[in-house]
Amino acid sequence: MTQFIECIRIMHSTIHALSFLTRIPLNAKWFGKNKKFTADTNAFPIAGFIIGCIGGLVLFITHLLGFHPLAIASFTVMTLIVLTGALHEDGLSDVADAFWSAESPKERLIIMKDSRIGVFGALALIFSINLRVILLADIISSFGIGITFAVLIAVEAVSRGALVWIWYVLPLAKRDGIAAMVGKPNEDARFFSSIISVIILAILIIPCRGFLSFFVAAGLIILSTYTFTKICRNKIEGSTGDVLGAMQQIGTIALLVGLAIRF
Repeated sequence: MTQFIECIRIMHSTIHALSFLTRIPLNAKWFGKNKKFTADTNAFPIAGFIIGCIGGLVLFITHLLGFHPLAIASFTVMTLIVLTGALHEDGLSDVADAFWSAESPKERLIIMKDSRIGVFGALALIFSINLRVILLADIISSFGIGITFAVLIAVEAVSRGALVWIWYVLPLAKRDGIAAMVGKPNEDARFFSSIISVIILAILIIPCRGFLSFFVAAGLIILSTYTFTKICRNKIEGSTGDVLGAMQQIGTIALLVGLAIRF
C-alpha cells in the first residue's frame, strides 16, 4: 500500500513538472492543493525522460521516412523546442546577453528581465541549436538510430537533473521572476533528482555505449554544472529562472559531446 501511494505521489509530481517544463495542456486536478511546486522538482529528470521519448518518436518517424541524419536531428531538436515553448532557449539567450553585456550584477539582472535579444543572446542560440543538431546527427551516423534514441532520452532527463542541482545550490539573485515566485527545491528534491539522473544515465548508456562513455558523459555534466555555478556566483551572485534554462542547454551540449566521442 505504501509503495502504491509513493507511485501515485511520483506520478503527480511528474505531471506537475511537465506542466512547468512543457506546453502540454494538463488538467489542474493533478496538482495537489496547498503544495509548493518546488517539492515536485524531484521529478524533473522523469519529466525530461518523457520529453526525450516524445523527441525520440519524431527521431524514429523521420528515420523511417528516409531522411538524412542532419534532417532527422533538425526535426527532433525543433520538436523539443516547440514542446518546451523554447523555455530553456529563452533562458540561455538572456543569460548570454546579461553576462557579457553588463559590468555589474544589478545591470545584468536588468538585462535578463528585458525581452529584447542582443548579439550575445543571438549567437548563443545559434551555437546551441547548431551544436545540438550536429552532435545528434553525428551520433545517428556513428552509432545508429536505436542508440541515438537512448542517448536523446538520457540527455533530456539528466540535463534537467542538473537544472535542479544548480537551483538548489545557488541563492536566488532577485525577488521577482519564476524562480523567486516558486521558491527553491529542498534537499530531498535535489538528492532524489540527482539519483534518478544517475540511474537513467547508467541504464540507458552503459548497455549501448559502455562504461567509458557513461563516465565521460557524467564527468562532463558535473564539470559544466560546477563551472556554470561558479560563473553565476561571480556574475549575479545567484540564480534566476533564466539561469536554470541556460543550465539545461549547457548540460545538454556537454552530455551530447561526451556521448558523441568514439572510443
